[in-house]
Amino acid sequence: MDSISTKPEVARELPFLRIFKDGSVERILGTEIFPAGTDPKTGVSSKDLTIIPEIDLSARLFLPKLTNTPNNHRKLPLLIYFC
Repeated sequence: MDSISTKPEVARELPFLRIFKDGSVERILGTEIFPAGTDPKTGVSSKDLTIIPEIDLSARLFLPKLTNTPNNHRKLPLLIYFC
């Protein structure tokens, strides 16, 4: 009798992440999740967006506090973090 596993096969296991061969990633522990909003200390705003609801894929966008300086036309860095 063969049993079919519905869990994907693990490709790599790191201290805080488990990476599966199908490309999915599982956060094991150590990272507390905070709601999106504005950080009063830094002025950085964040917003959560759902990308693919069927697989619960989402992203969090961050926007630093913009100031009225001659340099506020600069491009902002892009950081992509998968979790």
